[in-house]
Amino acid sequence: MRKRWIRNIGVLLVILVTITACSSKSSSGGEKSEGPIVLGANLALTGPAGTYGTAMKDVFDFVINQKNDEGGINGRQLKMVYYDDESKPEKTVQNFQKLIKKDGVHVIVGPSTTTTTVAVEPMIEKEKVIMFSGSNAYSPPGNSFAFNTSLKQPATHLIHHEWLKEKGIKKVGVMASTDESGNLSVNIIKNNFNKKDGIEYVFERMALDTVNVTAELTRLKEQGIEALVVIGTGAPVNIVLKGVDQLGLDKPVLLTQTQLNFAFADQVKDFMPKELYISGTPPMVYEQLDENNPLKPNLMKFAKLYKDGLHKEPDHLGAMGYDIITSVIKAIELAGSDDPEKMKKAFETKFKNMALTTSVVNYTPEDHQGTNGDGIVLIKLNQDSTWSLAMEPKFWEK
Repeated sequence: MRKRWIRNIGVLLVILVTITACSSKSSSGGEKSEGPIVLGANLALTGPAGTYGTAMKDVFDFVINQKNDEGGINGRQLKMVYYDDESKPEKTVQNFQKLIKKDGVHVIVGPSTTTTTVAVEPMIEKEKVIMFSGSNAYSPPGNSFAFNTSLKQPATHLIHHEWLKEKGIKKVGVMASTDESGNLSVNIIKNNFNKKDGIEYVFERMALDTVNVTAELTRLKEQGIEALVVIGTGAPVNIVLKGVDQLGLDKPVLLTQTQLNFAFADQVKDFMPKELYISGTPPMVYEQLDENNPLKPNLMKFAKLYKDGLHKEPDHLGAMGYDIITSVIKAIELAGSDDPEKMKKAFETKFKNMALTTSVVNYTPEDHQGTNGDGIVLIKLNQDSTWSLAMEPKFWEK
């Protein structure tokens, strides 16, 4: 009797151990779990790029709540853990360490800028964690765990150049920030567009913490520039435009897509140049797009969701955030897991000719940005803070 009792206890222990082992399997191992899928977010919620992080957070929360209301992914709810990097690389590194080591996430959305993204590249490769950057200019290394949906930076400057050529402008000033994004743009312009089609570009640089660019703008003005290209994120761009107004530099000003949002329009309304153009994605002018533009159907759907759910008009930052979080969710569904290796393979092999709201994506093992110039437009910000389509390359006719 005693032997039978001991044998039964042994069987029960084996069953309990088996149940415990099965229930402890994590989603990264592909096993079913009742716990939530936890995603990490490192965004610039404050600091010079604070506008960009807060806009994306609103969209992330909206999409995740909507997905959870639909039942989540394979019955599992989604949860997002947020940290603010304050637009600082060192803070970004600290946040990523917490997300990976303390919170145990396998997927991180953000950072918001190129400089903060580059700061954590070595960490995500070492830890093998998916990072989906929110930078407009970041180009992830091939075969890495980093991804992005932004239009490649050369396209931004190509459409600027085409507009300048169309207008017969021959001398252009460039005011660029001294960060990674500014360095990239300056090199692209110097190597691909300077002296092309008879257009000469002259350069000045500005620090991210600049408070006055009068000297730099004065030097550009003295060189007889006929237009000004400004490259930067957040507050420095506003400081340049204020300086343009104070100097009476009445020339067309061209910006990049980080300024395609309503907050920017409100910030510069008192010193807005008469001609202000921004290259980038089309959400601000989605209704004005050619009916044959392949992005238009998705943009119309996104705009309705955005207005109904967030009670806002869609802008570039909202659309980019939407593309990021929906791409991450899609990759988890395709991979059947939030395991980084499986998600990486899903991105590289299953995201083909995928029309988003801001671009058409074709990821490969070698190309984790997956975009080209398809979808880029030039938009005019009018004096009354409305937006007009100024140039729309017909990429679908290639």
